[in-house]
Amino acid sequence: GRAKGIFLYARYAAERLEKAGRPLGLDEIAAFPEDMGGFYEEQLKRLLGAAGPLQDLVPWRLLQLVVAAHEPVPVAAVAELLGCKPKEAYAAVKQLSNLLPERDGRMHPYHKTVFDWLTKEGREQEEFFVDRGEVEAWLGRRCAEISRACAPAVVEAAVRTLRAYCT
Repeated sequence: GRAKGIFLYARYAAERLEKAGRPLGLDEIAAFPEDMGGFYEEQLKRLLGAAGPLQDLVPWRLLQLVVAAHEPVPVAAVAELLGCKPKEAYAAVKQLSNLLPERDGRMHPYHKTVFDWLTKEGREQEEFFVDRGEVEAWLGRRCAEISRACAPAVVEAAVRTLRAYCT
């Protein structure tokens, strides 16, 4: 069947049936996404809407960041990493909370299949595709920029600490 052994899809289907509050017709059931990829695509279209090119949307850039990061991304670092206003970062975190729930102050995937689908080989031409290597390279450059910008302040603080300790 459509769930292909993934409980997450079965849960989604049950929620959709419950939300309808009435028995669904065969046409409505047939309109369910074919698989988890269809479910994720439906969710991203709903969450991101048609607000402009994906690469310009803070929530899309946040999703790419979390997919490419090797560790869950601290929510407190989102604005700095994306180079956006804290208010925009907060709104993006909230907007994507169903796909990227926050636990212990960090953003995690709702389910591993989200990232698998977004990065799946052969989907490169799809609207919702994350080129992990490209985003990792961007993230490395961004971290280097942040590090260079912070270096003078960090060195100054370390010198002050050493002076206070040594006197």
